[in-house]
Amino acid sequence: RSSPGEDTSRRSKSTPSTGSTRCNCRVTFVQSSSVMLSPTAGFSTTTVAIGLMLELTRRIGYEIARMKAGAYWQGTIGIDPEGKTLGVIGLGKIGMAVASRAQGLEMTILGHDPFVTEEAAARHGIRLASVAEILREAGFADSEIAGLRDAKAVFIP
Repeated sequence: RSSPGEDTSRRSKSTPSTGSTRCNCRVTFVQSSSVMLSPTAGFSTTTVAIGLMLELTRRIGYEIARMKAGAYWQGTIGIDPEGKTLGVIGLGKIGMAVASRAQGLEMTILGHDPFVTEEAAARHGIRLASVAEILREAGFADSEIAGLRDAKAVFIP
């Protein structure tokens, strides 16, 4: 969630998807809105989603490269994901798994899925929200939308 007066246009959003054929967002919209598209091309989507969040927050890959070059570990501390908000768009099997793993990192979860009731989401510790609310309030967004028609309805303004 942004602080009063915070410039939210610079916050990073990550949106992993399973396989390159499922990355169905309009690229110009994504490029203009600080969203990083990350098709997983067959890898475990939940693992990649959590890994990308950790890379964005703690810059682990950057720190390993620095350490290999002789610098000390954690020259840039980054931020912890604890207490941050993850928005999950698509609360099917994969979306629920990503939300569950993020809860293990003590993240707050916002979710969007037209087929999930507020009661069902609440049982999983998820607060339902609109896509606009997720993109406005969440520090991270994960999209687990299966079909082209669904992705167009969600992401193309």
